[in-house]
Amino acid sequence: MWNDEIKRHVLKYYTQLFENKQPHRLPIKTGKTLAKSLGYPTALLQFITHEYWEHFLPCGNPTSLFSPRTGDRILNLGCGAAIDSFVMASLYEDSIEIVNLDVVFAVLQKASFQGCAASFEHMLSWVCSDGESLPFHGKCFDWVLMNGSFNLFPEKSIILQEIWRVLKPLGMFLGADLCAASILPDYFKQEKDAWAWCMSGACTEQILAQLFESHGFRRTKLIREEENEDMLYRVIFSCQKS
Repeated sequence: MWNDEIKRHVLKYYTQLFENKQPHRLPIKTGKTLAKSLGYPTALLQFITHEYWEHFLPCGNPTSLFSPRTGDRILNLGCGAAIDSFVMASLYEDSIEIVNLDVVFAVLQKASFQGCAASFEHMLSWVCSDGESLPFHGKCFDWVLMNGSFNLFPEKSIILQEIWRVLKPLGMFLGADLCAASILPDYFKQEKDAWAWCMSGACTEQILAQLFESHGFRRTKLIREEENEDMLYRVIFSCQKS
């Protein structure tokens, strides 16, 4: 029941955030300034309005690990503002298909409008659904991307099983999120907002790698996006379905 309560709180938090009803912004850097610092090719994204950039809440820049082939199908799971999808669409144009999935309908509406403004509508599709029960047949994606959404799931085994199910053999799972320098104190698990901030769901790098490997993934790669001594820090990751 506690996990269901966390999920309901996270959904409510982000719905209010993307509908501009959340009184407190996330306690992290966001927007275009952060995108530039993470190495995003913002020059390709001139169509994105200043106001829309404020919906960009990444935990890193995993697009540097992305190397699709013509015809590849990508699932951006927990896509949020879908900036990663716009980057991929700009770089690879008509050669790939991107499915954007989020549980918050309000952000999908805004993101799809931005996609149409950039004439990406033929490359992008939009699905409102829970990541723990993906509405897709098995083995239908070459890539699954999660940027700042993996830690939102209290039951990581469930989300990893679903990712495994929808990935094709040798498909790639990549993303970015916060990692913990050491196992977090128990009180973090009781802080609902800290779950929404990707903090309470953070694993150590060792535990994260073990999670991937225990669910059948291999060739795990973890890269710190910042060097500091903080309790939490940004990591980009990739692994492959065996």
